Amino acid sequence: MFHKRITFLVGPEAQAPFFTSGDDELSQQEVYGFMKPVFGKGVVYDATRKDRQIQFQSMANGLRASRLKSYVTKIEKECTAFFKTWGDEGTVDLLEALSELTILTASRCLHGDDVRENLFREVAKLFHDLDKGVTPITVFAPNLPTAAHRARDKARIEMVSSSLCNL
Repeated sequence: MFHKRITFLVGPEAQAPFFTSGDDELSQQEVYGFMKPVFGKGVVYDATRKDRQIQFQSMANGLRASRLKSYVTKIEKECTAFFKTWGDEGTVDLLEALSELTILTASRCLHGDDVRENLFREVAKLFHDLDKGVTPITVFAPNLPTAAHRARDKARIEMVSSSLCNL
């Protein structure tokens, strides 16, 4: 499609190498290069292999089993408060609602109570715009001047210029 080579891996045997091969065989940087506008230059999939490993180790600390267990009560608190506002009947956009709930739980668990309680509105809007800036067309043309990409780029600039990147 366009200038990209696409491979479909069908079945567990075909998919196994995708999950077990190293960068020397399958380049994360090449596959996920379309995420550079979200994360920024030199971050995650735009980083050198060594720097990417360091960054992944840092991110993995928040996802260790002991940390995940500590998130259960926080997630329960967020879900209870979130669904308490729904009432007994009505209509919701499930994708939007669950996206909001994901941001609520992630901001409390991964950024802490202070961010969740004091900076949440700012964080939620920025994460929302970053998330909505990854569309199917992004895979093929990550810098195409679409409304979603412009909002994503603006959100990233705001995120970097705020104190949020130092959390």
